[in-house]
Amino acid sequence: MQHQVSLNAGETIMAKWKFECIAALYGVSIQSYHGDNGVFKSAEFQEEVTLHEQTMSFNGTGAHHQNGIAERAIQQTTLWARAMLLHALIMWPNQTKIDLWPFAVSHAAYF
Repeated sequence: MQHQVSLNAGETIMAKWKFECIAALYGVSIQSYHGDNGVFKSAEFQEEVTLHEQTMSFNGTGAHHQNGIAERAIQQTTLWARAMLLHALIMWPNQTKIDLWPFAVSHAAYF
């Protein structure tokens, strides 16, 4: 598993490709995306969506309430990852570093 470490258009498009490959394994074809006005509004991402004959809709600026299910999942995953890192810090203070954050988030997502 590779983690997206920045929010630039190139890495977001790579994540989109990986997501679509996994969806295809289950017979799902992605027809549209719904996102915020950040990187998804970039010309590169818009070109990628158009190239694959997909559509894109956007949230209002700062409108987290428009995607409540995803926001709740992100919140829960972040809380679990934080709890795991704090536990590791208490149990193994010399070995626990903030660099473990991506691994904690990944573990929390599949926990």
